[in-house]
Amino acid sequence: VDPDTLVTCNIGLDHPPFGRVSTAGGNIYFPVFDPDAQTAKVWRLSADGEQIPLEFTTITMTQPAPYDFILSEDDSRIVWAWNKVNAETDPPLFRNNLRIANVDGSNQIVVMDQAENSEGRFVVPVRFSADGSTFFYTLQPDIGGPIFSGRFDTLYSIPSGGGDTRFMYG
Repeated sequence: VDPDTLVTCNIGLDHPPFGRVSTAGGNIYFPVFDPDAQTAKVWRLSADGEQIPLEFTTITMTQPAPYDFILSEDDSRIVWAWNKVNAETDPPLFRNNLRIANVDGSNQIVVMDQAENSEGRFVVPVRFSADGSTFFYTLQPDIGGPIFSGRFDTLYSIPSGGGDTRFMYG
C-alpha cells in the first residue's frame, strides 16, 4: 500500500513466508522454511521484484522452533536468531543462537552459539537503535510458541559491531 495514494498491488512470492515479514531500504524480507531440506533462511524481495535468498542465514530446522530476524533501518545490517529445544530433558533444554552481519553476509559476528538455558527461554531479536549502533534482544519465556506482542520481560543491548552484552531490565 502506498501511504500517500493508498494504491495497492499484489506481490507474488516464490515461497510462502514462515513468520514475520519486514521492510528496510525499499526491500521486503521474509523467512522461508524448506520442508524437504529442513532448513529456514531469510529471503529478500527487492524493489525490482527479484527474490534472493540470504544463504548465510540458513539454519537446519529438523523440528519446529523459534526463528526470527530484524534489520537496521538503513538496510545495512541483519540480526537473526534461532533456537533448538531438547524436549527429552526435564525441564527442556533451550539452545539459543544469535548472529549479526551485513546484509551481504560479510562481517558476521556470533553473539550466542548454542547458549544453553533450562529456564524455558528463547532469544528474540527486538530492534536496532535509531542510529544503528546498537541492537536489542530479549530472552523470551516459552509459553507454547513465539511471542511478538512486544511485552518482553527482559531486554539486552549489544553494540552492532560486537562487544559486551548489557542487561537492561528484567
